[in-house]
Amino acid sequence: MLTFRFDGVAGQMIRDGILTSGMVGQEIELEFSSEWKNMSKTVVFAAGDVTRDVVDVTDDVVTIPAEVLAKPYNRLRVGVYGVSPDGRVRPTICVNGPIIHPGADPSGDPGTDPALPVWAQLLAAVEELRTNGTPDGNVEVPIIAGSGLSAAAKNLLITILRNCIYHIDQSANITALANALESGGNTGGDTGGEVPEVITYTVTNDLTEATTNNAATTAERNTAYTAIITPSAGYHLNEVTVTMGGANVTDSVYANGNINIPAVTGNVVITATAVAGENTSGYANLFDKDSMLRTGGFIVQGGYLYGNNESKYAVVPVESGKQYALQGGWSAFSTTAFGALAFGSDDNWGDSGKEYYIKPVGGLDGLYCYNSTDQVTDEFTASKDTSGKGMTFTVPAGCTHVAFSIYIKNTNSNCDPGTVMLEAGDTCHDYVPYAG
Repeated sequence: MLTFRFDGVAGQMIRDGILTSGMVGQEIELEFSSEWKNMSKTVVFAAGDVTRDVVDVTDDVVTIPAEVLAKPYNRLRVGVYGVSPDGRVRPTICVNGPIIHPGADPSGDPGTDPALPVWAQLLAAVEELRTNGTPDGNVEVPIIAGSGLSAAAKNLLITILRNCIYHIDQSANITALANALESGGNTGGDTGGEVPEVITYTVTNDLTEATTNNAATTAERNTAYTAIITPSAGYHLNEVTVTMGGANVTDSVYANGNINIPAVTGNVVITATAVAGENTSGYANLFDKDSMLRTGGFIVQGGYLYGNNESKYAVVPVESGKQYALQGGWSAFSTTAFGALAFGSDDNWGDSGKEYYIKPVGGLDGLYCYNSTDQVTDEFTASKDTSGKGMTFTVPAGCTHVAFSIYIKNTNSNCDPGTVMLEAGDTCHDYVPYAG
């Protein structure tokens, strides 16, 4: 059998055959690479100035439309137009097949175009739904008397139309048809029977220290969904993400705590995280004195934790390679032998030391990052804060936490935890009121 293979958008004839004019019901075989799995396929046949489409192809064997084989001396060309479930379109090249040879024709009558045109294929597909249910035959989807097509039949009809190839742009007509079918434009006939299916999607809220004013857990298809996300007292929104049908739509539907989805077309998942610290400038203080302050030691040179009864130190989660600004932590700005900052790959600070630490060299203008063998790996500079209370630093690779001392018992090396601010970026901002 004449066979064509398509790998991606490329194709080739891998098994030749003889074609004659006047053939009806002549079949070809198609092979596809794994990229074509789950894609709907429309096979395009052409010869001379005649082009015909066979839509919604699911079998490996396809019949060549008789119109394409009506005239001799033309070369058969075959291509495939594919559409993935997420809307990606893949048209292949047209592959050259054999020349159509003159066939015996006892009457000279070219026939009456026995191949079904696209509209007839649509009617046949809808009739198949009426009698046998869905295309896989598993679920019966009857067409309700007097109420038009079922939801499944409407979806199939629009899918087939959108996957067809047209010589004139029909997108506006197809959209108008879809809207008419969706609104139930059929008003004639028997009004009794079943109510058309209403398609709903789930709405899931995954909120941390935040609430929503919309408690709905479902939304009907193509209806609007709105919500306002509010942080808990003493917190402000740090990150909000909205997905619909698995796609991230945050940028188009979210702004300043407000979610506005004009038409729901898939399952909605809203994820919001609020962090401690209220501010009026839109910046987040990453240090929370209630959960990140620890008692019983302070950080010394080399990243070690030195036990000193009621002394206090802080451990804060950070991101590797990211720049931060710190203000208010005493030992972070000391020019003594105490280590300025220490970094680690976890938050379990002990006496074993950490991989990286900052050691002051020549005052605030010379803060260097050392590893466990005292080799300089990076250099840090203090911020422009002339009071010596602030500095910037970049987290070394592989580190996920930063530690620094805040209060050291029996010394003057103290600071108020309520004044400590740690932000991503190169500047600490004012918090009104401060709630960290």
